[in-house]
Amino acid sequence: AQVAGAMLQEQVSIAQDSEVWQTTKKKVNDAGSVMEDAGLKARQSTAWRSAESGALQSYAAVSSVATEGWKQTKASFTSPKLHVTFTQPTLGLQIVKDSEGCPVVQSVDINSEGQQLGVTPGMKICEVYFGGGLLTEEDLTTRPCVKIKSYDQLIKMVKDLDQRPITMGFLSANTSVEEELARAVDILDKLSSQESGAALSELPVHILQSARGVALLRVAKIGLGFSAKIGR
Repeated sequence: AQVAGAMLQEQVSIAQDSEVWQTTKKKVNDAGSVMEDAGLKARQSTAWRSAESGALQSYAAVSSVATEGWKQTKASFTSPKLHVTFTQPTLGLQIVKDSEGCPVVQSVDINSEGQQLGVTPGMKICEVYFGGGLLTEEDLTTRPCVKIKSYDQLIKMVKDLDQRPITMGFLSANTSVEEELARAVDILDKLSSQESGAALSELPVHILQSARGVALLRVAKIGLGFSAKIGR
């Protein structure tokens, strides 16, 4: 076996030293160099750069649309939020604890700053921003913010609430479980409507009757070269 191995190694060495082997090796190396040069020239060409630029622009456009779509979709699942910046010494709000332990506006003083800026009874205080002047869209992500989870948490911050200006985030009182259920019922009514013009959205009654449950999904799909699907 050792002799056979030595003979095989010798034959390989002879083959590698042969003119045919060297010529073939040189052709392979030359072909590789040619392909590498061609690839470099292609990447430096106007057509390549134009295609690359177009792809990047398309990606940026789709990314922007997807981001905006996500913001809109996310907003559709959350209660309308009002940000109010208080500058006067008093807030003009009477705040109580609701059944869930959250701080809720019970009443708003007439002609107070809160009333003028749109705060109404029933709104929940969900966040407090400190420092700076009027709140901007950029401030929503950069300014120090405390998420309010309970009435007791807000009360412990009473000294901090004396700062001016101070911005509070209020959740509208317009959304509730009952209203969400009412929306779901309304959607089902429209899907099962027998009225003319509703054929495209008609849902056969026998399907509803045999269904064990109904899930209402909100999904936004965006596509332009790339695709994005968001929602729940």
